[in-house]
Amino acid sequence: MLDIYLLIVNFPLKMFSFFAFFVGTLSLWVKKTALIWGSFFILSLALAYQSGLIEVTALAPIVILGFLQWMLKYNLRGVARFVVVTAAALVSLGLWMHKFPGFHNWKIMEDTLSPGAISYRLWMNFDKPWVGIFVLAFLLPLVSSWQEFRKIIKMSFPWVALSIIVMISLGFFTGIIKYDPKLPDMAAAFMIVNFFLVAIPEEAFMRGFVQKELCDFFGKGVFLQFLGIVATSVLFTALHVFWISDPRFLALVFVAGIVFGGIYQYTKAIEASILAHFLFNACHFLFFTYPVLK
Repeated sequence: MLDIYLLIVNFPLKMFSFFAFFVGTLSLWVKKTALIWGSFFILSLALAYQSGLIEVTALAPIVILGFLQWMLKYNLRGVARFVVVTAAALVSLGLWMHKFPGFHNWKIMEDTLSPGAISYRLWMNFDKPWVGIFVLAFLLPLVSSWQEFRKIIKMSFPWVALSIIVMISLGFFTGIIKYDPKLPDMAAAFMIVNFFLVAIPEEAFMRGFVQKELCDFFGKGVFLQFLGIVATSVLFTALHVFWISDPRFLALVFVAGIVFGGIYQYTKAIEASILAHFLFNACHFLFFTYPVLK
């Protein structure tokens, strides 16, 4: 059982550290000004340090990644771009896989959510979400009005809905999920964590950085662009091995990577793939076995 109010009461510094991070993330869409989003992220880091979520050493990979992504906004070419992109990717993967010292990620729940399912642990990770922040801040155009956002939703929603139906059907066909409607007490916490600490950073890094760089490198043409999507999906799948190693689950993750990548490539809007990723995860959580059957 998990109540957000109790988390705030019992762990105020930790919770406000994440809240500052969430507000900083949202501010990128409200007004992408370094003074605004930078202030919220600095506040988040200060509160994280005070609460014990991070040590001083944790600042090193965050600052390095920010500097590398900032360099890429100036349209580096050739060997220089290859070196900076590779370095940024390696630092990002280190953060994603929790390889850097100085971070003390917070496990706020562990429970079995569905009959016959494996146990689920809900983490509030402070290292992984940084892989997408600087991509959003420096490298990607973001929607700046409700008119643009409505246009993207109208353009992408039929594909998002179809992709969810296809992926859920594959989950049924492979036997890793069953119909299991539920609304546990931790549902609100799951939705907030999944949106800000999973869907946004994963899509910003995977589609907005890795896929974009690969597709630019491979060149124009449907086949070459699809090759970039596939290569990104392979990496996306490999990173999920450390969570659930069931081949059927990994096959579904690969398909999801293709779908999210295709939606991003079609719309050229990171908001579309974030929406697809989050809605699929929410649908999976609320209506079916979560995460998968044993």
